[in-house]
Amino acid sequence: MARKVSEASLTTRPAPTRRRRRATVNRACATVTSSLPRPRSMEETVTEPARPALVWVLVPDATGRMRPEARWA
Repeated sequence: MARKVSEASLTTRPAPTRRRRRATVNRACATVTSSLPRPRSMEETVTEPARPALVWVLVPDATGRMRPEARWA
């Protein structure tokens, strides 16, 4: 036995009429790329002194098991 499809869900308009194109998405992407800041010149990029780094090492504890320990390098 075939089911009857509801006619309320069907439309007489062609498919391109039902689908609206969203051109605002394309324009939004274009404005983001145009508003990016310009890269810094070499004089502005000053190298900071190296900060100490946190290094993890394995150290034996009182029971002889190796445990991780954080140390500044």
